[in-house]
Amino acid sequence: MERSPTRDLIVGIFVLAGIAAIAYLSISVGGFSWHGRAGLKLYASFEETGSLTVRAPVVIAGVRVGEVTSISLDDKLRARVEMNLDPDLKLPNGTYANITTAGVLGDRYIELQPGGGGGTLKPGDTITNTADAVSLEKLIGQLIPGANTGANPGPMGFMLSASFDETGSLAAHAPVVIAGVRVGEVSNIALGTDFRAKVDMNLAPDLKLSVDTFANIVTSGVLGGRYIELQPGGEDQMLKSGDTISHVGNAVILEKVIGQLIYGLTKESKPPETQPSTTPAPVH
Repeated sequence: MERSPTRDLIVGIFVLAGIAAIAYLSISVGGFSWHGRAGLKLYASFEETGSLTVRAPVVIAGVRVGEVTSISLDDKLRARVEMNLDPDLKLPNGTYANITTAGVLGDRYIELQPGGGGGTLKPGDTITNTADAVSLEKLIGQLIPGANTGANPGPMGFMLSASFDETGSLAAHAPVVIAGVRVGEVSNIALGTDFRAKVDMNLAPDLKLSVDTFANIVTSGVLGGRYIELQPGGEDQMLKSGDTISHVGNAVILEKVIGQLIYGLTKESKPPETQPSTTPAPVH
């Protein structure tokens, strides 16, 4: 069969178009889809960032005006988020920064709501009015009684442990985070002599955690993987390497929550049992 130069040219064009489309999708998914000008660098601190990541969008009224450039811990163990925005933006000092989610299962992003205050934010300023990411597991824990009982993290070596009644699908190498910033990982999970799950954590050695620090097992989104979230307390005494965190929150198991709800509804709808009469029958 004789080769056709025209046909080979058409096939080649289609192949190049396919490669270009794949490259474009890869770049877009990687977070480089914003084509606006950057230059206004602002900061905001949050107690909880959820699954917010670098290159997450920053929007105003649904319009993308920048992106997240870095997430780190500040000296108060809060998540310090750096944003690179359009330099033409004139944001009032009272601007509000809110971490929200695109739909129920979507990615996190930052929404800016320009406020009233006098003057405008300058490069390097910090937005002080913020709202943390909403954690679905914490909401479930508040609604269901008894639900709560009690990136590369860098160099590690600060060893802590915690025991849980329920770990769910938590596994070794799962992240350990503070305010959404990864500070270590789970190194081992074993059954203790008290029949509770003993979880060992390998953390960054420069962490300063008080003895009333709270360790909670949560999930990344609705269907994501399990990880441990540490919430530093206010005591002056600090945990030492090898110590055990005593304040813990167990993993919330969706099936158990649904089972409790169904059982509660069934129990409420069931008619009360008729007690047998103790009155003697009349004698004829």
